[in-house]
Amino acid sequence: MGGGHVTLWEKMRRNRGMEWAAAAVAAGALALWLTGSGRGGTAQEKRIGEMLSSIEGAGRVQVMVSEGARDGERQTRVVVIAQGAEDVRVAVELSRAACLLTGAEPEWVEVFAMGPG
Repeated sequence: MGGGHVTLWEKMRRNRGMEWAAAAVAAGALALWLTGSGRGGTAQEKRIGEMLSSIEGAGRVQVMVSEGARDGERQTRVVVIAQGAEDVRVAVELSRAACLLTGAEPEWVEVFAMGPG
């Protein structure tokens, strides 16, 4: 990528602890989704998931969007779980598209590979 800009993937490669933190965030989001607060997803999440699944190689996609405010500023967090996210190119495209579709800042978008089943 361009000069000086460090991508999420580069940060994760440098700091293995971030991988665990990202996994914990995803596990928490998944737990909330499974316990009913997001079961089936909102209409917005379903639309975003449908759009993201059209990215070449993405496969099946599930999305959770969480919005709130911190220090008076709106924050949007997005978790994307996709079949094709093991492919770094697909994961980066999913992350970029999720940012554009939700208005979330890149550091608040996490993309994970979907497990079997």
